[in-house]
Amino acid sequence: NLMTIATAAAEGGWHIHEHTMSNWSVQDLLTRFEELNRSVPMDHLRWTLAHIYDISTDSISKAKDLGMTLAVHGVAMNGGVRIPFRDIADSGIIFGLGTDSTVVSHYQPFITLGWAVSGIDIAGNQALDQTLTREEALIAHTRNNAWMFSQEDNLGTLESGKYADLVVLDRDYLTVPEEDIFWIRPTMTMVGGRVVFQEE
Repeated sequence: NLMTIATAAAEGGWHIHEHTMSNWSVQDLLTRFEELNRSVPMDHLRWTLAHIYDISTDSISKAKDLGMTLAVHGVAMNGGVRIPFRDIADSGIIFGLGTDSTVVSHYQPFITLGWAVSGIDIAGNQALDQTLTREEALIAHTRNNAWMFSQEDNLGTLESGKYADLVVLDRDYLTVPEEDIFWIRPTMTMVGGRVVFQEE
């Protein structure tokens, strides 16, 4: 039973990354977690609701109060899901962007970034009513994801003492037209100080 597992996880300080699609399932889960939180405080555990194809402002607020995070996957654009990005960002809850690859979606981060910023999908259709700024989307794909996995001391920002790979892009993410973000590609990549890819 889910709550038996959740209780053990809360008591052990373990992470839970729960897939939820509809706001109904989100609300059902949050009601159970609120009850658990009264006996085993969980606001420090950074538990995650993933996908959240349909989530209300009330659910976002409840999740934030429980110290939870949201994982939003670019696969949502394939089904025409209208993620409420502005409601999420304005709430102050920590949320991350990702791809849900490689089983059901693309793996390129700039496709997810292009969708979140422009509101259009890769077919050029308007897919979102609410979008993110370029900085919000980039933070969600880097710093926030590191925090969600308790790796903020090692990853997510460019700081002395943290791990950092380097990628040189063929255009500037911060200035290209929004619809061109999808097509940004690397011209050189360094991992651990070693060049592992360089465009001919």
